[in-house]
Amino acid sequence: DKNVFTFEIRDYLKDRYNISSKLFYNGDLQTLKLLIANGFYVVLEDWLHPNEDIGHVTIIRGFDDKEGVLIADDSYMGVNIIYKYEEFDSTQWKVFNREYLPVYTADKEPLLKAIVKENWHEEKMYQTSLNRNLVDVQKNPNDLYAWFNLGTSYFALKQYKEARSAFETSKNLGWPKRMLWYQIQPIQTLNALGDYQQALELIQIGLWGND
Repeated sequence: DKNVFTFEIRDYLKDRYNISSKLFYNGDLQTLKLLIANGFYVVLEDWLHPNEDIGHVTIIRGFDDKEGVLIADDSYMGVNIIYKYEEFDSTQWKVFNREYLPVYTADKEPLLKAIVKENWHEEKMYQTSLNRNLVDVQKNPNDLYAWFNLGTSYFALKQYKEARSAFETSKNLGWPKRMLWYQIQPIQTLNALGDYQQALELIQIGLWGND
């Protein structure tokens, strides 16, 4: 297994240490900074390096507006790792539909709800993500990650035909080798539609890149 999904980290924290966390998508820098300023550590899934198709998990624990950077502590890269705001968003975080996992004790849940507002409710969060991704693909029809994010948003909303179309557009634009290591919604979409043979073909693409 080349990947630990973020939801598996969430479940591990709860089952092993009784630490709460909640998985969100469609994050933005302002939300990250607001969470950090209020004492939340935030687990993110991203590319290990800009535009490199190796998935990674890091912990964002600070920011510096003067320098325009997020500050991370990272089990692989060390402490006080610096990420430039816009570069990190566009070249490392966006590919995972800007997924984020605030970690907190139970008494801080009301504060978390106040920060994320309507995004606390998953259907609303995915709909907002869908709208954002629709804007992104209109701005740049050749943005394969925007199309992929559109697909994951449609999938979460159980709009499987629309998800398949978005994933196919993304794939035709040229998925990186390891795309299906970390996000398997294209395969899950085909299973939901009963297109099992096509799902198996996508599985082979994932296995081909499994080295």
